[in-house]
Amino acid sequence: MIEFDYLIVRIKSTFKTVGDALVRKPFFILLVMTIFLTIVGCKKQTQAAMSEIDTHKHSQIKTIDQGIDRNKLNWNKEKQAVKQVVYSSGLTTNEINNADIPIFSELGNGPNNLVMGTIVNYSKIDNSMLVPRTKMQVHVQQVLQGDKKLKNQLITTDMMGGLIKEKNYYVSVEGEVMPGRDTNDLIFVENETTPQPEIGTQVVVAVKHAYIPSKQTKNERDSLRRNGLIGPNSFQSLEPEYLMWVKDTQTNQFVNINTDLRSNLQDNNKRMKVSNLKELENKINSKIRA
Repeated sequence: MIEFDYLIVRIKSTFKTVGDALVRKPFFILLVMTIFLTIVGCKKQTQAAMSEIDTHKHSQIKTIDQGIDRNKLNWNKEKQAVKQVVYSSGLTTNEINNADIPIFSELGNGPNNLVMGTIVNYSKIDNSMLVPRTKMQVHVQQVLQGDKKLKNQLITTDMMGGLIKEKNYYVSVEGEVMPGRDTNDLIFVENETTPQPEIGTQVVVAVKHAYIPSKQTKNERDSLRRNGLIGPNSFQSLEPEYLMWVKDTQTNQFVNINTDLRSNLQDNNKRMKVSNLKELENKINSKIRA
């Protein structure tokens, strides 16, 4: 009788265990499915977000490429419409021999940045006097030194040479205009040794965050603002006569824009103070290839 009662207890216990399992099983399955669907949903959302980012980047690059062709056409038209093209002399031998070329690490100190990108546009800087400059817009593709947040940004800086009113170029420091030159006609000033690269050219430029020196007048500060040279994406070029490189499409290497500097470096490397230039150039090309 005792054995029979024990058997009954075991049977009831077994049924209870099975029953509990059956009750718990749907909940367990539901829990697993919920977790699985959540993971799948998150993955799809992540993939969709990444796809949206890639699409945006592709669209942005396509827009920039289309803009480059249009901007190049417009800028070349402006240059062709000028009254005269003036070629200014390059650096003197003394200036070349005493050029102070920084080392690579110095180009990332403080507000300084060294970036590689594509020239997207040029535009005239209004009211420039004596020494014309051109506003240059660059799409940054790689930050070699400095603020990494600049990658994929459109930055504005300046380039030597460009469009200027005739009366503002042929004028003395005292403000006296040369006879016969007192006109508002535009001329284009091109530096013989540092010609402006074509829009669409890949360049390496050294720039620093723009600031307004206290010695500038209100009119000068207002002019900078009007020309878009003051702001979060505005930068001052650092010695573009020395610290600018253009891509040589034959060798795929970046070479210094200054032809005089390049030739003098090759001919007179030991005597010149620009011995850092070749090392700097090698470092730039190595960093871009990496």
